[in-house]
Amino acid sequence: MDDERPEVAIGHVVMHVSDERKSTEFYLKLGLRGSEEAVRPGFSILELLGGTHLFVIDDEGMKKGMPASRTGAKLPIQDWTEDFELMVRGKTRDDLEAYREGLINKGLEPGPIDEAPFGHYVFQIDDPDENTITVYSSHANSPV
Repeated sequence: MDDERPEVAIGHVVMHVSDERKSTEFYLKLGLRGSEEAVRPGFSILELLGGTHLFVIDDEGMKKGMPASRTGAKLPIQDWTEDFELMVRGKTRDDLEAYREGLINKGLEPGPIDEAPFGHYVFQIDDPDENTITVYSSHANSPV
């Protein structure tokens, strides 16, 4: 049976909050998966059904290298700066390359694949308005 799921999913959603600890505790209670420990002061990563990560970040976390961005960051990645990213189903560089090749076959012009934090792979592509869209290999810990 062919997999009829979409080729892409939202990889990360960035939520700027007033108190990262309080917000993290709230979202854990709602059923998101993650750790009660922050990744770094003011910054937590929680996982939603389907593998999308919610980045919970407060002003302290913003000072550590997560500036707001309306159009995405250009490679190489210095830190997370996008407000919206996409994630393909596959976890490997080959999986991401196959997806990227499919875009090229459709006449699109994605950038080269690069390594990203936490062992992921990434490329970027500009939309018709020149907004940079970042596409990651999957970081989902279980089938989605």
